[in-house]
Amino acid sequence: MRRRSTNNVGRPGVLTRSRKQLMELQGYLPKDKVVSDTELDEYINHLDDKIDATQDVMAWGDDDDDSSTSDDGESDEDQDDDADYNPRRGGGRKSVASSSPGFVSHVLWSSIGPCLVVPVLYHRWSHLTYPLSTPSLVSYMAIVCLNWITFVLLTCLIFAGSCNTPSFLRGFLFKVPLDVPSCASAVWTPLRDCVVMHGVQCFSLPSCQLPLGQLAGAVVGFGLLASFHRRRVQVVVGVLFVVHHGLQWAHHTSARSFFSDPSPQSIHITSIDPVFAYANESIHLLLDGLNLHEGMQVGWVPFWGCSRDTPLSACPVELVATLTHGGGTQTFSAVDEYTACISLAGTTAPSAAFACFPDVRLKVKHVQSTPGWSLQQG
Repeated sequence: MRRRSTNNVGRPGVLTRSRKQLMELQGYLPKDKVVSDTELDEYINHLDDKIDATQDVMAWGDDDDDSSTSDDGESDEDQDDDADYNPRRGGGRKSVASSSPGFVSHVLWSSIGPCLVVPVLYHRWSHLTYPLSTPSLVSYMAIVCLNWITFVLLTCLIFAGSCNTPSFLRGFLFKVPLDVPSCASAVWTPLRDCVVMHGVQCFSLPSCQLPLGQLAGAVVGFGLLASFHRRRVQVVVGVLFVVHHGLQWAHHTSARSFFSDPSPQSIHITSIDPVFAYANESIHLLLDGLNLHEGMQVGWVPFWGCSRDTPLSACPVELVATLTHGGGTQTFSAVDEYTACISLAGTTAPSAAFACFPDVRLKVKHVQSTPGWSLQQG
């Protein structure tokens, strides 16, 4: 309750001894000064207002003390959850690192993180984020899987480039490392021999360029392997893997389409080696061309015996053999010129299933036509 003056409005106030002493202490009423009742009443009302204001402030202070006591637990939790704490305070949690995790962090948390749940949860509690600065458990597991996939692909890439270099240059970029010691020996031994035998000149010798290239590729590969956690390396390896296997898939798909299409537009024979043979002698003829595959059927049509006077498509295909090791083994009994034909069907396929190439011919002659044959027989 606010204290009001005991005087009514318009009536002169009553100056008690205590009020008079208070006014003297305030410096308003000197001991030798006479004050009217109106001024005295105004001053008393002014003092009452000041006392009421002081009581209101004290009441608010008591309420604040009570509320602060009840909210100590909540304020402590808010301070713990606040990452931007005062760095001058002693103790407390560590702030979130501003720098991104490096090679060791990625190897550590990618290896033991998925197996040990407690360290992951403790890292979340103490650093306010999951390992590797990830905001959620799902993103953490995604980064772990991506790290392992990149690491394995880089390992296969290094092994293919350093230990299987000829196949690597032909486009086989990834190979599972099955025999690492023999691979290391195959790379290091030729390089060591070149350095011991030729010294500094080994850099300019063609025979030493392959071992040097293998060593340089291995160094570059291990440099990429040390940066497997970087996003650029992961993107490059992923794109390389997708493009590599995409091209292989397209090649195999086109090969299957060639097997299902025996038309001359899908296959073509450009040359044979050798271009002549002797009658009644077995010979393996190598065929060069487009879209030729193992398992195809190779046949021959005699020129003087049929196709000279008859359309080539109407002549029967003779001496059919299976294409193996890049060619076919055959024995020609008659002296003639034979036109090469190719088919994707079986050996019992009709002649119409073959595609023949009149520009590719094999000359079969007698062994007596060889210069000096009679001298050799003598």
